[in-house]
Amino acid sequence: MGAYYNEPKLTYAIDSSGKMVNIGSVERGLSCNCRCPKCNESLVAKLGHEGGRQPHFAHRKDSNCHGSYMSALHKLAEQIIEEEKAVMAPKYKIIEKKKLEFESVEVEQRVERKDLQPDIVGVTSNGLRWFVEIRNTHEVKEDKRAKLIESNITCLEIDVREQTLENLKSFLLESAECREWINNPHYESQIAEAKRQKRKQESRSTNQIHNTNTMIPTVDTVYTIRSASIKKQLFPSMA
Repeated sequence: MGAYYNEPKLTYAIDSSGKMVNIGSVERGLSCNCRCPKCNESLVAKLGHEGGRQPHFAHRKDSNCHGSYMSALHKLAEQIIEEEKAVMAPKYKIIEKKKLEFESVEVEQRVERKDLQPDIVGVTSNGLRWFVEIRNTHEVKEDKRAKLIESNITCLEIDVREQTLENLKSFLLESAECREWINNPHYESQIAEAKRQKRKQESRSTNQIHNTNTMIPTVDTVYTIRSASIKKQLFPSMA
């Protein structure tokens, strides 16, 4: 509990529409009409003065809420991926890191199996579904990890614990650090297809070499043909 007292100033909060907003876009005091992403209590916007303290959202003095910064990181990460419809994916075996771009993004939507409830589901243009888990306090537990693998679900976990609210967008969209694939059958199928195509190409090349060799007479064959021709010319009666 004590660690929470040293957490950074809260510079994002939930506005009346349910969206995470920056302290620089709201009115002073309770007029900001913003709530805490952790406890849902009303917050006070302290905009500060030039050369003074950092502008931030604050709880009322009688509040006992702790851990609001981590909750803000989680909710803002979900919002950024939902709005940008993208996230940077790390390397997986032979497939290099690349940005995943989605046609649609679902945030904390219900799925058939509640034990597999994801933070985010991104759907790419080819109809594939990608689960994204945001780690801000606890990692994906072993039982859920096993179920994701058993269910053949592609899932990426992103650890935001060491990030700030201000750098979170660039971290999610440009960096491949602090994230791992829990399971990735989508890439496994791509790798299997690439291997199949490679074997097919190698087989085609081998057949071409074999066919070329059968068309070119060997030295022994050329020598035998020439010998038979000379013999026919010198001894026509023996031909």
